[in-house]
Amino acid sequence: MNNYNEGLKARINTLMRERRISRNKLAGEGVLSQKAINNQLSDNINDRDKAPVSMELVMLLLDKFPDVSAEWLLKGVGQSSMQNVVVGEQNMSNAQNSAINDTESVRALVAQLAEKDKQIYRLMDMISKKPIE
Repeated sequence: MNNYNEGLKARINTLMRERRISRNKLAGEGVLSQKAINNQLSDNINDRDKAPVSMELVMLLLDKFPDVSAEWLLKGVGQSSMQNVVVGEQNMSNAQNSAINDTESVRALVAQLAEKDKQIYRLMDMISKKPIE
């Protein structure tokens, strides 16, 4: 796995430990199976079973914990929780808006990627059906 994925995995494991949420409980949300979560987050599995952290897992965590900074989770930049940044009510409001904007940005990117995937599959389908000249 690359360094980015290892850093992301470490931040997710830290978040889950701090919030006292198990992989089993996270799998109970119905988005990903416990096996898929384990394959993405565990250090104690065979290389062939390891999987990079999926956007589904990232979005599940950001939806479950709206106070978590998407920038921190994805890039390791800033504070893990927007609540840690509070200096006054104004700052809290700005931090929450920033967290919401980060989460919305990630959702928008995921939607764009899904649309691009559909376009790629359509093109691949068209290419496979094109008669050989």
